[in-house]
Amino acid sequence: MLTPNLHTTGLHLFRQLRGRVSHKAIGYIYHEYNVRGKITGCDAAKCRCVMRSAFGLPCAHEMCDMSQHRRPVDLADVHVFWKTLTVGDEEGIHRVHEDFEMSNALQLINESLEVIKKANPDQQMFHAHAIHSLIHPESIE
Repeated sequence: MLTPNLHTTGLHLFRQLRGRVSHKAIGYIYHEYNVRGKITGCDAAKCRCVMRSAFGLPCAHEMCDMSQHRRPVDLADVHVFWKTLTVGDEEGIHRVHEDFEMSNALQLINESLEVIKKANPDQQMFHAHAIHSLIHPESIE
């Protein structure tokens, strides 16, 4: 499969996906629409909906119908697996996806700290600087 031009999301059909789903998902959706869609059209029997059932992405006949009705692919048409990191939503909360819990984040931080504690002093200093620059990006020279 060819990697689509990043301007693919500028197409009317894909405009709601820009910055909200992974580049890989855009590639699959673009290929499904641009290649398979030309073969299957809006015929569900020809399409067989493999992209929908196997990957949770819109299949060729669905996008054909969307295109005919001038309706873009909606974010709800894409399985959560393909959705990208959301940063700074309405409440200013940073989240990976809806069901990510703070306890999981704290557990990951604690596990990482345990690994750093066991590292040699040079590695510990490297990690300390990396963490500091993440928390205080203004301190980077």
